[in-house]
Order: sequence, then C-alpha cells, then structure tokens
Amino acid sequence: MDVKDTERKAYKTHVHMYFVVTSSPYCKKSSSSSSTVVVVVAVVVVVVVVVVVVVVVVVVVVVVVVVVF
Repeated sequence: MDVKDTERKAYKTHVHMYFVVTSSPYCKKSSSSSSTVVVVVAVVVVVVVVVVVVVVVVVVVVVVVVVVF
C-alpha cells in the first residue's frame, strides 16, 4: 500500500467534495450569509477528514514499521 498514493486520492476526493458542496444549487440560491456558512462548514468538514486520513495513514505506517521490524 503506497501511503503517498492514498493521501493523493484522499485529497482529490476532498477537493471534489468541496467543489460539489460549494457549487451546489443550495449555495447558489441561498443568501450570501448562509452560503458563507455552507462554505465554512464545507471547509471544516474537509479539514477534519484530511486530519483523520493523515492520522490513519500515520497509524498504518507505525503499525507496518512495528510489525516489519
């Protein structure tokens, strides 16, 4: 399992999700204040997911290193 490849895939997925959320009709038709809230929520969700993925990757790497050595 390639860690870098996994991170890249996860990052692409998050960017895609972010664009889907920010360009959704809900954002378009809502007022500027609530669309800002949606964007902020989307950013927070993306950041949380990225952090979780990084933690999982680090744990996997540590486990592999411990098992191998």
